[in-house]
Amino acid sequence: MVKDVGNPTITLATATTTVEGSFIVNASTSENAYGFDVTDVVAVNGIVSDFSAQGNKTNFSFRITPQSVGNVSISVPNAAFADDALNPNVASNTLSVAYTATSYVDFNDYAIGSHAGWQDQGTASVEDGGATIYVKDNAWKEINYNTTISANTVLEFEFHSNKKGEIHSIGFDTDSMLSESHAFQVYGTQDWGIDDYLNYGSNDGWKSYSIPVGQYFTGNFTKLVFAADHDSGQQNARSKFKNVRIYTP
Repeated sequence: MVKDVGNPTITLATATTTVEGSFIVNASTSENAYGFDVTDVVAVNGIVSDFSAQGNKTNFSFRITPQSVGNVSISVPNAAFADDALNPNVASNTLSVAYTATSYVDFNDYAIGSHAGWQDQGTASVEDGGATIYVKDNAWKEINYNTTISANTVLEFEFHSNKKGEIHSIGFDTDSMLSESHAFQVYGTQDWGIDDYLNYGSNDGWKSYSIPVGQYFTGNFTKLVFAADHDSGQQNARSKFKNVRIYTP
């Protein structure tokens, strides 16, 4: 017979209450928890992922990715799981974490240069007070941007295009030659670079991307590269990259 000790509780905790990117929340329960999973976590202004049971039934963790600057609230409601005696849980505490994205690239602070030699035949401009770089008409452009990518580094940006070309990508480099192994393609008709995020649709408008770049490669880089490649036809591809930032949580 299972001894009934009442309704189980759950406590949420995180290492810091101010973040510039995604963060881990640890959850501990007073008794074995059955039926607790990622769908039971309520996140306001955040997306829940990477849910883990930590090898037992009383300790759990999950990642929260904030969606916009401001407070992110995380909680677990009543009756999300049950204990050995089938008692439903009591609601958790509510975590409030401040998301302060202060590390966006301001393109007004950088000279935009040509990348990839003769393959760059287009133009680039800066919009939205420095938040957006707009490359078009068969363009490969770069800015000098020193960054170290470690295993946990994340690349975030918003992308928009109203003219599909062959390659629309963002990437890292150490010189002005093409580097397919360090670029992420999000749109286009050709298969080029890392294509795990090649999912932009013609009706998507502005689409947000959060790429765990450190899971693909690490090292020291000196350039950020942006493409709207379109060698054939009208050569009128368009790429806009906004709110670009690279950070390590």
